[in-house]
Amino acid sequence: MLKSGRSAFFIMTTQSAPDTLFSELKSKIELHQAPVAVIGLGYVGLPLALLYTEQKFPVTGFDIDQRKVSTLAQGGSYIFRIPATEIQEARAKGFEATSDYARLTQMDAIIICVPTPLNEYHEPDLRTRAAKVRPARSFSSPFPPSARILAIRLWRGATSPKS
Repeated sequence: MLKSGRSAFFIMTTQSAPDTLFSELKSKIELHQAPVAVIGLGYVGLPLALLYTEQKFPVTGFDIDQRKVSTLAQGGSYIFRIPATEIQEARAKGFEATSDYARLTQMDAIIICVPTPLNEYHEPDLRTRAAKVRPARSFSSPFPPSARILAIRLWRGATSPKS
């Protein structure tokens, strides 16, 4: 509100709330200040989390497997091609792992990297994917500014038309 003499003027903006939230999220991403969540710390999720950590994003990895979370918390690795020293360097830069899905509410970007097994017809069985993502749905906000990305590994022929 601006005051001029006895009159008060209200300055109104034409930018809507979603535009403002998007602008804030975009700015946080550009400044590498947006907290990033990676759900599923397997052979796709863990390397991805480490890449974001190398780019100086605050990264929290989420997994339902407490053994993975504990191994990472101790600075160890369970993936052959990722040495423990890489985990320790990432932890020194702020990477952490948890199985506490309530912390998703603190994240600006959520990347989902859970496996998709094949059913008896050699087609992706999305039922298990839904079960693994279900805990995340109950904690993540359906409103901006969160961005969600689903990383899917597809098998050869999964996108080919059937003959």
